[in-house]
Amino acid sequence: MLTDSELVCLAVAQSLLGFTSATHWLRRAQPTAGSGSARTSRSSVSRLPGNPSWAARRAPARPVSATAILVSIAVS
Repeated sequence: MLTDSELVCLAVAQSLLGFTSATHWLRRAQPTAGSGSARTSRSSVSRLPGNPSWAARRAPARPVSATAILVSIAVS
């Protein structure tokens, strides 16, 4: 199970990377075996929920992730 902070980080990443489909996002974010920086960074996320669980937990986190995105834009 993801912690709340992990959920917000993943939700922000989903938004910033332009994934509008939860199915595509979860498929892309799944850990994969292999080498290379992209594969290594994805493998650090080991407990991604399935699509229904992601949608259920993501919906209440939308205001927090939107705020995190706005703050990151304002800081940079």
